[in-house]
Amino acid sequence: IETSQGWMLSVGGQQVEVSIIIDAVLPAPALSNIKVPPLPGLITNGLIAAVSDDLAAATEPDGTLRDQSGSPVSGLCLLGRLALGSVTAVDSLHDCFGHSADRWADGVVARLRNARPAE
Repeated sequence: IETSQGWMLSVGGQQVEVSIIIDAVLPAPALSNIKVPPLPGLITNGLIAAVSDDLAAATEPDGTLRDQSGSPVSGLCLLGRLALGSVTAVDSLHDCFGHSADRWADGVVARLRNARPAE
């Protein structure tokens, strides 16, 4: 609700008046915008491929990156905004602790179990 001093926000019966609201929009997470190592080298070597020009890296559901031929890259995972397009809803802090992170963690455990030498 707009007030003379700003806005009144309410949740669960509690209210607070704020004088500033920031509505920020981040640019698309295009891989071509990434200039900080190690991503540019991985892209150049074909180990990371974009979902499309305006989306980020192609990954499996557990975060394993897909190379330029579409094959999973063993041991190389990515989670977060740079996986937008392969993993839905990665643009908020809330999303960082959801199903995407659970699938990644399950994948880490599975890979560790598979890497153990037979006893």
